[in-house]
Amino acid sequence: MARVFEHLHPHEVAAHEAAHVVTGLAVGLRLRYVLIATPGNEAAGLTVWEPDHSDIAYAIQYAAGVVWDSMSQTYFSKEDARLCRKHVDYKADVEVCKRIAKDLLTTRKRAHEMITKALLNADHYRLTGRQVSALIRGEHA
Repeated sequence: MARVFEHLHPHEVAAHEAAHVVTGLAVGLRLRYVLIATPGNEAAGLTVWEPDHSDIAYAIQYAAGVVWDSMSQTYFSKEDARLCRKHVDYKADVEVCKRIAKDLLTTRKRAHEMITKALLNADHYRLTGRQVSALIRGEHA
């Protein structure tokens, strides 16, 4: 599901989506693609993963959106919060997912910056999982 952010700069949306990518990859999800779109005065982001059955991995990457928004003080993604809760049973589990996501983002700042920048410079603001993997390895996709 795409998240629409009214009146946000594409950089802010790219950074939000990069938070999903960094944490999702760190917990073992396989990225299909990530994109942002900028129709009019709005920007929308979407991160799509290959199918996986790990509720906790999905919850952590959704929590990353909530954590990133809190850290950057740009927007609060109610949709990410809702989707995180969908994948874990208890409010305490949501808080654990948020702590894990924050730790992952804090220790992977360089990867987050690279993915944000690459997403903004990508054709049609879209990166595939292969392109992101090559970027992280220091290769050009």
